[in-house]
Amino acid sequence: MMTPAALLFDMDGTIAETEELHRCCFNRAFAAFHLPWHWDEPTYHRLLDVPGGRERIAAYATRTGTADYVALTDNPALDALHRWKTTDMAALLASGDSGLVARPGVARLCREALSAGVALALVTTSQRPVAEQVLRQTLGEELAAGFRVVICGSDVRVKKPDPESYLLALQRLGVDAGQAVAVEDSAVGLHSARSAGLRCVITESLYTREQDFSGAALAVSDLGEPDRWPVPVRPVRGGAPVAPVTVASLGRLLQAVPA
Repeated sequence: MMTPAALLFDMDGTIAETEELHRCCFNRAFAAFHLPWHWDEPTYHRLLDVPGGRERIAAYATRTGTADYVALTDNPALDALHRWKTTDMAALLASGDSGLVARPGVARLCREALSAGVALALVTTSQRPVAEQVLRQTLGEELAAGFRVVICGSDVRVKKPDPESYLLALQRLGVDAGQAVAVEDSAVGLHSARSAGLRCVITESLYTREQDFSGAALAVSDLGEPDRWPVPVRPVRGGAPVAPVTVASLGRLLQAVPA
C-alpha cells in the first residue's frame, strides 16, 4: 500500500476556524487607526475572495476610496495597519483567551502522520507570528514542532491561488507532488494545490460551504474522528457519513485519483 510522503495543510479554516478571529482583529485594528470601517460577516465573506490580509485591506480601501491604503507596495500606512492587526492577533492567541480549537480530525491525522514517518507542512497566506501561534494553541507544542516546513504569506511573491507557496513547500520538503496530499478548505486553496500538481482533500469551513470544489480528490465536512464520521459535500451534500480520513485512506487516494 502506498503511503504519502507528506501532508501539506492550509491553516485558516482548515487547521482551525480562524476567520472570525481574523475579522475581529481587523476591526480592532481599524478602530485603533480611527478608520470608519467595520467588516461584518457578509462583507468579510466577500473579501475572502481576495487572498491575504494586506490585499483585503487594499481592496476595501479601493472600494471605499481611502487612498492612503490602496497601494500594495511602498505603503507605510498599509504596512502599519496590517502589522498592528497581526501583532494583536498573535498576542490574543498567545494569551490563550482566543477560544480557538483544532477542527475535528486534524490533531489525530497529524499524530498518525508523524508516527508513520509522513512529513507535515503548513502552507498559509497568514503571517508567521499568527501561524506559529495557531499551531501551538490548537495542536500543542509537540505537534506544532512536528511541522517540518511552514510557508507563510511573506515567503512568496504571489499568494494563493497561485501555486508558488505549495511549490516552495514541496521544494523545502524534498518531496514530489505526486507523493503528497494537500488539505484545504476553499476553492482558492484547491486551485493553488492542484496547480502545484497535488491531490487535494477539501474540508469545507464556515465561510466556504457554498464554494465549488470541483477537482478535489475528496470533499468532506471535516477529517472526522472515530466517534464522529465526516459527511461528504460532493457529489451529494449531506450524504451518508464516510470513514474518518487517515494516512492509509490518503495512500489509497494517491493510488486511485489521477494527479
